[in-house]
Amino acid sequence: MKRRQVITGLLAVGAAGVFPHSMHRIMYPTMYPATRSNELVGDRHSVDSVAPQDIDPPLFDPVSDHENRAVLIPSSTVMLLGTLSQPLLTPSLLPSSQERKDLKSSHQPLVNANEMTNVDAMAHTVEVQSQHAPKHVTSDARQGNTPSRSVSAEQLQINKAIYFEQDYADDIFVNAKDTVLLHSVHLRLKKLQSQVGYGHFNILNFDDALTFAKRYSAVGAFTTSELAFIEDIFSRNATDYGFYGEKVIDSLTTNIKKAHTFKVPHTGHYLFKEQSIQYYEKLRKHVGEGIILTSGIRSNVKQLHLFLAKVVRVNGNLSRASRSLAPPGYSYHGIGDFDVGRKGWGGKNFTDAFSQTDEFKRMQDLGYVTIRYDEGNTLGVRFEPWHIKVV
Repeated sequence: MKRRQVITGLLAVGAAGVFPHSMHRIMYPTMYPATRSNELVGDRHSVDSVAPQDIDPPLFDPVSDHENRAVLIPSSTVMLLGTLSQPLLTPSLLPSSQERKDLKSSHQPLVNANEMTNVDAMAHTVEVQSQHAPKHVTSDARQGNTPSRSVSAEQLQINKAIYFEQDYADDIFVNAKDTVLLHSVHLRLKKLQSQVGYGHFNILNFDDALTFAKRYSAVGAFTTSELAFIEDIFSRNATDYGFYGEKVIDSLTTNIKKAHTFKVPHTGHYLFKEQSIQYYEKLRKHVGEGIILTSGIRSNVKQLHLFLAKVVRVNGNLSRASRSLAPPGYSYHGIGDFDVGRKGWGGKNFTDAFSQTDEFKRMQDLGYVTIRYDEGNTLGVRFEPWHIKVV
């Protein structure tokens, strides 16, 4: 018995070495209060009093709750799209293996994201490099007027939304010269989120983000080049990427007033008072407590962070990122929409598998629930059965 206890103890110590406390904090951020200044404590915006049974850590990266969506293509989807006048899922509409190889070789990042830990050193490098360069980001190619939305173009758009994690020949990438900027802004936003708290970061406005970044030495002030990069990402017409959704927030500095929000218990997320919270409560009443809130209000800062994190993950492909994450300014999470999932499912809630759950089927049977991005949409966005349309 003692020998078994010793072995068990050694295994426990080994596990602690492999998964230290800091890693546990990263994997389950809602179980730990975030470091914050006195100005941010207030009523504790970050996730506090979260019940362990309600924690649904996303796959791989809890910072970016929409980055790791696996794709499951139901046969019904293929059959549905195949009923149109012209076959959609044809090899001619998808990039060839050689095209994908050429794209990857042409758009490799200049730096390794895993090696980027000193954001200020990166920012300094960018400032030096950009002294005689334009202060704005322009994508690699394919500039010009938006092509006419012919039937074949719409079919291609649907195909891209289905096979959203592929690179296509007409995808727009971040310029190679702006790759360091992309990574430095993403890293600074990530550090900022850790400082102000995950909950508060959801509704953090841009002006406050700049103030807090400058205040926290662990984050550091955004540089002139970084701010120009952010401005250009926000002001860019998303149709250039192949995203045809409506821009619902015109100003980068739009402020979400705390008085208009409600923090949903045990979630770390906020909903707008009146319409959104009433909709969510009605949904929970009719579907049951098995349905949970997985994402609520997102400020421009939050959406920018999510979008850039995805862009980093896909080697600077802005078009590919926009197929699964709305660019900042285009997310309806900023004006009322929210995401739901099945309790205990974690990251699976952000896959097509959610559409096969009893919870989703019950929502559909209610008659009043509408999905923002449904199957076969021509907005350039993948199927999102979890995204509830409110406004």
